[in-house]
Amino acid sequence: MLEALKGSLGNVSLSCDNAQIGRQTHYDWMENDLKYKQAVDDISEQAIDFAESSLMKSIKNGKEA
Repeated sequence: MLEALKGSLGNVSLSCDNAQIGRQTHYDWMENDLKYKQAVDDISEQAIDFAESSLMKSIKNGKEA
């Protein structure tokens, strides 16, 4: 699931489909496994950083977002 999240930039629905697990399983893991939750949070932060970098690059190049 963590690899699927990385590949989808944190999209839970797509990742669950790719990992062949239910969304509730993911959320149960988030609630009951602190290491898993931290890994998911880290992936989410990376996705935000990627999006911000892409947006800033577009702005710098004079492109509309």
